[in-house]
Amino acid sequence: GERSLGFDIRFKQRHATDSASTAGAMATGIKTFTGGISCDIYEAPVTTIVEEAMHCGMHGGVVSSVPMLHATPAAFISHSNHRNNGPQLQRTMMETVNPTLAIGNCNGRNYPGGRFGVEHDIDYQARIADGYYGKWTVLRNEIGKPADQALAPMATMDPDDGHKVMGCFPDQASNMPYRGVDST
Repeated sequence: GERSLGFDIRFKQRHATDSASTAGAMATGIKTFTGGISCDIYEAPVTTIVEEAMHCGMHGGVVSSVPMLHATPAAFISHSNHRNNGPQLQRTMMETVNPTLAIGNCNGRNYPGGRFGVEHDIDYQARIADGYYGKWTVLRNEIGKPADQALAPMATMDPDDGHKVMGCFPDQASNMPYRGVDST
């Protein structure tokens, strides 16, 4: 087919995308630079589909088999000028987006509460427990415990009353277990 005026095929060759910018493009509709998460090429935050839904009175968040602030799920609930800028990812998740739901792995640094050494001194888990960001409940699961037991408290929570859930599954592991199409 025909290409638009100014199309440069070499651009794709010089600037291969990664999961951060790809997920950011899916979450915002705006293409960005490699490593950027839901921001434009000038590093300014771009509203995500989760934020749009919440601005319309709906609820939104992510459920992931990897840590909730890994590049792909993070693109829907945070903003950052680089996929490895953990303090910025944590801050924008809690202070800018503040989603209704975030479920993923909470091991390591890629969740609000993960430590980055001297990069920041904000204790997000303490702030969450104190209600600083709203009615957050942190649900944790242990390896070998059925997830439905850990999620049972959600049955009494109502997002229309401001309830928010952070689910950490399974605690102490790298990624959540999953089954393939063939149930293996």
